[in-house]
This record gives sequence, structure tokens and C-alpha cells, in this order.
Amino acid sequence: MNDLLSASDHFGRHAALTPEEKIAKLFLVSAEDKAKSDFNCTASDDVRRQVPLLFQAIAGVMEENCGLMIQSSAEINVEGFGRGLLYSGRVILVMKSLRAGFPFPFTSLDKTVAYGVACVEEGLAFLEKYKELTSVHGLLSLEG
Repeated sequence: MNDLLSASDHFGRHAALTPEEKIAKLFLVSAEDKAKSDFNCTASDDVRRQVPLLFQAIAGVMEENCGLMIQSSAEINVEGFGRGLLYSGRVILVMKSLRAGFPFPFTSLDKTVAYGVACVEEGLAFLEKYKELTSVHGLLSLEG
């Protein structure tokens, strides 16, 4: 997550921050924003930025663990509905539906990490379960 935030900090405005401070300032939302999202079921711009960034970070962790190219596709509309996908080649490893923004917005790093770890474990378990089948048919390759 910190690497993604650093990559989008083109002018290095937040380079002096520790990774935890950077995540708190640039990724996590305030309690007021969460309360506002919970009250009227709309997703603020901060919340809508969280979704693709978190799924990109999860894809990066999965790539490090399995050695395959993992891609993410994530979106959420202003009403809080959307989806997050993690896939490799033509195989969808993780698919999460977002209803009224749930489980977003994240206000704490611990909850963010717990959600990310659960997604990584789910995706890697699915990949391991179907690894033999996908290798035979070339579904994990881009050429497939």
C-alpha cells in the first residue's frame, strides 16, 4: 500500500512521512466520513479512491506470493455499489461485491490489513486448488 501511495506522490510531498502516517493521511478516511457514508449510503470521493487502491495492493501481494501476474479491476459508484476483481489471465481469483460501500470505508489500518489478508488467502487458495487444471488448458497465460 505504501509503495502505491508513494508512486502517486509525484512531487514527494509526503516522502518524509512514515509508512503508517502516509497510509493514515492518504488512504484511511475519517470517522466523520464513515458516519456520513453509513447515514446516507453514498460513497465520498475518498471512499471511491480507497477501492481501486486497496485491490491494486492486494494484487501486488498476491503476485509476490505466487509469481504470476495478478491484475485488479475495482470500481464503486457514488451510491456505494460496485465490485472488486482479482484475476490472472482468464481466471478470476477473487470477486467481491460492494453493497452500500460495505466493507468500505476503512478508518483503521488493522481492519484494512485484515480484509486484504483475507482476500489474498482466498485468491491463493483458489489458485492452488485449480492450478493443475489451469496449467493444462493455459488459462493462466495471456496467450491462452
